Amino acid sequence: MPIKPIIFVAFNLFRTDTDRRMGKFNLETKVRDILDDKRAVAIIEEYAPGITSHPMVFMVKTLTLGQTFSYRDAVKSSINLTDGQIDEFIEKLLALK
Repeated sequence: MPIKPIIFVAFNLFRTDTDRRMGKFNLETKVRDILDDKRAVAIIEEYAPGITSHPMVFMVKTLTLGQTFSYRDAVKSSINLTDGQIDEFIEKLLALK
């Protein structure tokens, strides 16, 4: 068996169901690219009104969506979202086509 299919199969074994979806965004998408999409901004604003126009938003624009997960607890406390709401937000974002 050629090595490329083996690598592809191995890679896919470690991906989640969410990662397998072919949406516009994924966990490697930069925040700046997400903020360029009006539909994504509407979803973000639904959960955290005013955050996309906050003066400090520039600090996270170079991070990927996946990298922002390391700040999950800070986000929860600063904008009062539950784990369920954060999961719902991420699912909506990743579902955009």
